Amino acid sequence: MDLQPQLTAPIFLYMPSISRVLQVIQSPNAAHPFVGFSESERYLVIGYMAHQYCEISPIYCPDYAVVTGLEALLPIVGVLAIHQHGDTVFYTVYEKQLGDGNFLRATETQFCRPNAAGIASPLWIASDLQDPIRFNPATFPFGFPPPIVTNMVPIPTQSVMDGQFASVPQSVGPNWSAKYDHVIDNGDYITTASLGYVEDSSIPPREPEEPEYFGVISPTVPAVYSPALVWKGTDILLDNDDRKAIKNSMNSSVWKRPMFLTKCLFQGSLWVGLGNPFDPACQEDCVMLTNCFLEAISLDRTSLQQLVNHPVILQSPLAHLPAGASIGWDTIRLTFFGTIENKLSELRKIVWGCIRLKSEFSGDSSDERDKKVKFFFDLFNSNDQDDIELAIAQLVELHMYKELMWGSSLQTLSGLTEGCPTGRITNLFPEEVRGGNMALGKRFASMLLTVIYHTFHLWQPAKTPGRRPETMYRVILNAVTHMYANPHQFPKFMKTMARLLFIRVVNVFPIDPKSLTPRSATEVDFPELPNAVFTSVRSQRIKEVAATSCFEDDS
Repeated sequence: MDLQPQLTAPIFLYMPSISRVLQVIQSPNAAHPFVGFSESERYLVIGYMAHQYCEISPIYCPDYAVVTGLEALLPIVGVLAIHQHGDTVFYTVYEKQLGDGNFLRATETQFCRPNAAGIASPLWIASDLQDPIRFNPATFPFGFPPPIVTNMVPIPTQSVMDGQFASVPQSVGPNWSAKYDHVIDNGDYITTASLGYVEDSSIPPREPEEPEYFGVISPTVPAVYSPALVWKGTDILLDNDDRKAIKNSMNSSVWKRPMFLTKCLFQGSLWVGLGNPFDPACQEDCVMLTNCFLEAISLDRTSLQQLVNHPVILQSPLAHLPAGASIGWDTIRLTFFGTIENKLSELRKIVWGCIRLKSEFSGDSSDERDKKVKFFFDLFNSNDQDDIELAIAQLVELHMYKELMWGSSLQTLSGLTEGCPTGRITNLFPEEVRGGNMALGKRFASMLLTVIYHTFHLWQPAKTPGRRPETMYRVILNAVTHMYANPHQFPKFMKTMARLLFIRVVNVFPIDPKSLTPRSATEVDFPELPNAVFTSVRSQRIKEVAATSCFEDDS
């Protein structure tokens, strides 16, 4: 059938569920092609398409599946420089089929630049393109729905003069070799206190709260059912002796590395926002843990059946099992209960250690530290989102935030990847850790800020009212989302959030969560983030997930 012609310039949309880029057909009488799309999802510009009739049009992508490039799907034509709201930005230009962009290739240029694949490509200046080439700038250059912009500070315009760039940024992203150097001394120790929570402390969001993306997986990923994956009945709690017995028994089995990877994936999934670590939900955690187990098996290049065929043989007895008994996933998974809260406790101790050190956080005396903690705590508890954003913008500048990032997922781990003995948990989640705006992922950033808030609450006198961590996480996420959507209002904040991705061991002490003091650390060579072992889209990285029937209790 014949479709009505576009009423506005065409746009294209990358659909991660089918790994294709399709043209959006505009509804009759609609003001723009996005009319009818749910505003609960956000779409960002990730490139441009050179297509029929010598046109160049924008390509959008859902923000939860933003990729750094589409070179695996589409041929690359080159790079386009666009003057946009007083800035110069660069986008890779693609084509549907090889040859569609020949009209652009035939246009002479004196410039080149790395494309999304990191390969040198010709660079054209959009404003210099002439007939018959038609350049269709993005109607929503900062994404759809468009961000709310208030009190924007004018930015000096940039121009191209005499065929040369004037004040063109050196790179779309931060320098890979960025370094930080900080020196911090020791301080005093302060005890903790019990908490008081208030339930009516929500803040009206400036923008619709985004949906949780827990379990966002491509529909094409197969669901697996196996009796070995089934959760049934009531699980028993293991004491520390039982956990140690299971761990020691696994060390000499084929289960050792898959379980190590499962732990890294499970913790990392919560840290980067695929779940809310402060709001544990039994069913969701069971699903996430099992899917992490399946992904770990895939990364280890083994199979579920191989593990089933080679169970762990207990070298010492458990409270409910004798030595010599065989155990599988139904018992080993019990060792993960409580691991998230234990890790959150370690992270809070890192913050605690940073507070008690002489640093840029506060002065030398206990009174000065108390006042500084109270200052931030009150800002976070404010019903004015400007106060919360002020607290966020100031905290991410502190050494405390870097220490927390390092302790949660940036320190190197031995045996993380095959062919790469050392790596970081962040290597497992490249697109969640680094967002489409080339800054620290907003959910990861919000998780770390919530840990800081929770520690500040513990610092207060007993029964001091405050927000529960699970509530504060959503409040902070809403504020960070607003700040990311309005980068020109928070230029220093955005620069910091981009640089934080590249901290190394020389930029931290790190803080020992047991002694609350700095400790010595070394770092071995490892591939830069993101690790090339993993693909750029999580939905394409996951090979299979557990079927819902594995979690239906029919006992």
